[in-house]
Amino acid sequence: MSSISSLWEWPSKVRKKCGEPTNVETWEEEHIKRDFYQNIPVQSLEELSQEPLLVKEHIVIEEAEYNFGPTRFIYYLRFENSKLSRITIGNYGY
Repeated sequence: MSSISSLWEWPSKVRKKCGEPTNVETWEEEHIKRDFYQNIPVQSLEELSQEPLLVKEHIVIEEAEYNFGPTRFIYYLRFENSKLSRITIGNYGY
């Protein structure tokens, strides 16, 4: 697991370094994010001074579990839209 160089790697690159996970769960979440009119054409300076828009964003979550047995910890790798976003270390494996 120490071979993962950084967050935001692709799942295929992680699997190449770490092997196939013991278990994978996938689901979709809806997040609300601010959009400061970066993706919307603005007609006037008045529009630029308005509050940011709140937009819905759909994110595909994939959580991969790596269980290396009773002498090592379980690792949980979370991917958001196919990029590694978090690594969590659990209890000893089984």
